[in-house]
Amino acid sequence: PLDPEELFMALVKWIKPVEQTIRKKAFSRHLKRLDTRENVLLPDIPGIDMVSALSRVGGNSETLIHLIRKFASRHETAIDEIELLLNSGETQKARESVHALKGVAGNIGAVELHKITLKLEHAIQDEKNKAWKKLIELARSKLTQVLGSIREFNRIKEEEETKASSIDELDESEFLDMAEITPVLSKIR
Repeated sequence: PLDPEELFMALVKWIKPVEQTIRKKAFSRHLKRLDTRENVLLPDIPGIDMVSALSRVGGNSETLIHLIRKFASRHETAIDEIELLLNSGETQKARESVHALKGVAGNIGAVELHKITLKLEHAIQDEKNKAWKKLIELARSKLTQVLGSIREFNRIKEEEETKASSIDELDESEFLDMAEITPVLSKIR
């Protein structure tokens, strides 16, 4: 996965600006943007490094949430499909599928899944059948964990949205009438 901070640092290193101060100012602006990104409140989703994932989408939390949900809907059966391809001898297609899963996992911050799929990709490429069989199980386990975390996140978000919409729909008669309670409160003093 592309790390914008590493890319920026490489650009600063290899592209020589007219003045040294230009480079320092540009880097300073970049760091300020990163600082504001980290202040965005995002939920903790086990199996996903939200800080690194957020940096990969330029600090756009809505985009990140969209990508995480899209990942869950599109990759639920990815490991089963890869295993079927491997068992039927279609190693090139399997490697391509693992490569795609690895990339998306890295982009959404599923670091452990990314590491396992990287190893799986190498095992398939090197035709190490015993290694890939073990790695398939590890990848399946990690994918199951990440997907479970995303489902839990979605459930919590839906509950929050439901509560928020029910607050919007409250009947005005359910609110306290200040004109009625002010005289009562003044007697209590």
